[in-house]
Amino acid sequence: MWSARRGFLILLAAGVVAGCTVRPLYAPDASGQSVQEELRAVEVEMPTTRPEQVFRNSLLFGLQDGETVSPQYRLEYTLALNSSSVGIETVTGVPTAYQLSGHLRYRLFDISTGQQVLGAVLNTVASYDRSSQAFAKLRAERDAEDRVAETLAGILKTRLASYFARN
Repeated sequence: MWSARRGFLILLAAGVVAGCTVRPLYAPDASGQSVQEELRAVEVEMPTTRPEQVFRNSLLFGLQDGETVSPQYRLEYTLALNSSSVGIETVTGVPTAYQLSGHLRYRLFDISTGQQVLGAVLNTVASYDRSSQAFAKLRAERDAEDRVAETLAGILKTRLASYFARN
């Protein structure tokens, strides 16, 4: 009896897996075109701040994969950073721990039609400690800015890949 039940469950599981139509995100579709080819065709606007430069460099590194093609899409974005204290030293009352919030508003346009095809707001945070030493304080804040920018670039790359895989 137990082996009959086990056999039935194995057949049921095999039937469920056989009906699965999931494919890897970066795998070529039936026509042979891959998501990576679409990602290479995204033109990213120029940055205006140092964190935007870090974001753009990280995003381009992920999108272009060493190759460039003529752009079919244009990505516009705005990166806003906001720092707030989350820890205060009990003796002096001076903030020592901070949280850096990053908000990325992006819009993807089809260059041939000029229409927006995708857009949203992404958010992430990074924490850092402030030191009494000026250079250490500046370096900690910049490292947090870099982590926020690189995290947002990774999230956006996945969002773009998901969009191209569906369309």
